[in-house]
Amino acid sequence: IEVELWQEDDTVFFSASVEARLVARQCSVQVAPAVAAPSLPAGLHIACLDDSKVARISLHTVLSAHVPGSIVTVFGATAAEVETFKETVLRRCDIAIFDQNLDIPGESMLGTTVMQEVLDKGYEGMACIRSGNVSEADSDLYHRCGAHCIFDKETPVKQLLPKLAIQYERFCRMQQRPSRSSVP
Repeated sequence: IEVELWQEDDTVFFSASVEARLVARQCSVQVAPAVAAPSLPAGLHIACLDDSKVARISLHTVLSAHVPGSIVTVFGATAAEVETFKETVLRRCDIAIFDQNLDIPGESMLGTTVMQEVLDKGYEGMACIRSGNVSEADSDLYHRCGAHCIFDKETPVKQLLPKLAIQYERFCRMQQRPSRSSVP
């Protein structure tokens, strides 16, 4: 080992050199066959309602990047956006994702209330709740309100994708419809 230490004005420098010899090693690696992760079909219309700007950006970025040809819209900054979200969901939406606890300036509301409104007006796509409260009792409430699936808000959006894909496939089977985007 060769070591040097020196100073130039207010700066102290240190240098170390080590002589090393690389030795080639042989190793064998067994690779398990790849299993395709479930994925959402291309071209879905996905609408998300969340009061958190960070969550809206995350949902839009991840879903747009990982669902080819999808149209992802996010809402929730204002009460007016909640109304636009409802209109969007009723006009054309395959998957609607509702934040359960919405603290919008000047108004607090529940995602289950908004979800029930669009379901009562004829929404036929998949309804999902994202909440920080996912106890058994909370999950039962969300299902009674019409949620097809429930996601813990603490789970990063990218980690939700396989679960969302499985739930969407299951939803389509139960609705006896193809697991592809809705027809305009």
